[in-house]
Amino acid sequence: MRTFNLVIQDARSSMPTYESATARDPNAARRIAQERLEASPFHVGVQVRDDDEALLFWFRRIAPTAPAFAQQAEL
Repeated sequence: MRTFNLVIQDARSSMPTYESATARDPNAARRIAQERLEASPFHVGVQVRDDDEALLFWFRRIAPTAPAFAQQAEL
């Protein structure tokens, strides 16, 4: 098991929230990041980091007339 760092951007705050997640591999960490993103409608982005390396960034597009959706961008 490895420890990954999650950087969660919340629309209500200019400062991100930092969390740790224990997962077997980056794919498992990716699933945890998606769960964190979907945990609140205010979560607009989650970055997964392994030590100081950014592995991926999930973000949610927010538009008043369109449904929110999540998209993955690999770094």
